Amino acid sequence: MSRRNKNQEPQPQMPQEINFDVSQQPNVMCTKCGYFAFMQVVTFKHVPALISPNGKEAAVPIPTYMCAQCGYIPPKMLAAPLVIPDGFTLDGEEPEEDTPPESRIIQTSL
Repeated sequence: MSRRNKNQEPQPQMPQEINFDVSQQPNVMCTKCGYFAFMQVVTFKHVPALISPNGKEAAVPIPTYMCAQCGYIPPKMLAAPLVIPDGFTLDGEEPEEDTPPESRIIQTSL
């Protein structure tokens, strides 16, 4: 019988294998138009020279997905919050003039 030292961590157990068939799961659908296909696109985050590691301005690519039919980017697909500049919207509609700036940031749920 082997004895375990009090300071010794218990050995992690191997996780049980789960039979999972992803083809039997429901498709992710566009929350705006209901379409089932998405295209990979890239958004960019601006990094000012003051905080850049090399002291130069940079644009950092952030991959995400948009609906292949209507072009909508569901917030759950974003890897980082998306800041919408004044005068732009994700759905092509004109923004309301009295929209507060804090509501123009789309937070992710990841």
